[in-house]
Amino acid sequence: MTIVYDNYQYDPDLRTIWGFSCLAAFLGRNPQVTGFVPQLFPSSFK
Repeated sequence: MTIVYDNYQYDPDLRTIWGFSCLAAFLGRNPQVTGFVPQLFPSSFK
């Protein structure tokens, strides 16, 4: 798993908000892993 984005504040002049992003690479299939694609969520989902 590679962390792509994490919201640790490294500059006190910047404001952080909730967020985390990672890249999960698996060898083969794992039925216990669920992935979500934000573009497929309804527009009313926030």
